[in-house]
Amino acid sequence: MEVVNNGKSITEARLDVDSARLCIEYYAGLARTLAGQHVQLPGGSFAYTRREPLGVCVGIGAWNYPFQIAAWKSAPALACGRAILSAPN
Repeated sequence: MEVVNNGKSITEARLDVDSARLCIEYYAGLARTLAGQHVQLPGGSFAYTRREPLGVCVGIGAWNYPFQIAAWKSAPALACGRAILSAPN
């Protein structure tokens, strides 16, 4: 699809798809580490932080690397639990 859509060589398209795969794998692994923190306060009290998604992300990509940019924009957002909207150009 990348070759037909963008006129790239098959070699360059394969590199683009592999780069996108690596990006998705990275953020998939990072998603497990996103957690709140437990903070000990004076007097025996404690507090904790909670990480939760707020809102929607919008990703705007370029025409020359659509597959890579889709991964670069969506993988971090999805790893954090956010919804993402992609605007075609």
